[in-house]
Amino acid sequence: MNSMRKKHLTLMVIPHNEDRVREFGLSWALIWGACAILIFCFAALIYYGVGYYVRLNREAKFATLEAENRALVEQMKMVDANLLQLRQRMNDLLSRDRQLRQMANLQPVNGEAPKAVAGNGPGVGGPAAVRGVAPASYPMVQRVSLDLDHLLHEVDLVKGSFEEVASKLDKDIDLRNHTPSISPVRPSEAWVSSWFGSRRDPFTGEVEMHAGLDICSQIGTKVVATADGVVAERREDAYFGRHIVLNHKYGLETLYGHLQRFEVEPGQKVKRGQVIGYVGRTGRATAPHVHYGVKQGGRWINPMPYILEREELVSRPSFALRDR
Repeated sequence: MNSMRKKHLTLMVIPHNEDRVREFGLSWALIWGACAILIFCFAALIYYGVGYYVRLNREAKFATLEAENRALVEQMKMVDANLLQLRQRMNDLLSRDRQLRQMANLQPVNGEAPKAVAGNGPGVGGPAAVRGVAPASYPMVQRVSLDLDHLLHEVDLVKGSFEEVASKLDKDIDLRNHTPSISPVRPSEAWVSSWFGSRRDPFTGEVEMHAGLDICSQIGTKVVATADGVVAERREDAYFGRHIVLNHKYGLETLYGHLQRFEVEPGQKVKRGQVIGYVGRTGRATAPHVHYGVKQGGRWINPMPYILEREELVSRPSFALRDR
């Protein structure tokens, strides 16, 4: 009897009226089965509820990503349009760079933008490189990426080229500033009485080398530096009298002899056209003039190629030379 009780559970229903009491016998197997069914239904409800929530959340995220993707595509189109403008400006810069290099006597830049490689260009990978973007937008994204690589490459080329041109022009400007190019005496106030080369010495009558130009003018006429430089010498001797030697860098020196007086000090920096002295006849001279010499690499050379106004200088002026 006790064994039977253990295998069943009696459920009694006692009404509040005079109806009879009802008894229901439930086996433990039925009870455990009912509990298992309830647990299964509850688990299924949780599973499908969570799944439904996850699906809704995924769809919401997908909708958000689609909206962001459309916005990215629109931004990419704007970037593509801006890149087109940058490309046009870069082409203008490249054209200008070629002109500047030609003006600076430089060879064209050797360097090409990287070539596109199908599916593996510079900065462009497979689908992973454009993850999050619609497949239809891959070509535009890859083109923009490749255009950016080309532009960055060309920017580096142009930057290096401009630096080279600037360095060359700076050097050319410095060389031009320190290269003699004018007459030491204004051509309208002077004329050449003795040329560079062999001549008969006016004192001895013997033929000897005359390493410069004798430029005649009135005593006291201004004598100017023919290029930027530094006063290397300022002294007086029996041959050139009061004279000045300017050092112009690049192996160039100029000599100004037979001066009446000085206007500069030793070691002083001078600019082209700056007054350094005045025409005189000190030293070994038969008339007021400036002995003008140009030395290059330690040897005297003909100064005439270094005087741009030489055609004006060779014609004797109408004024009469006289001492002041």
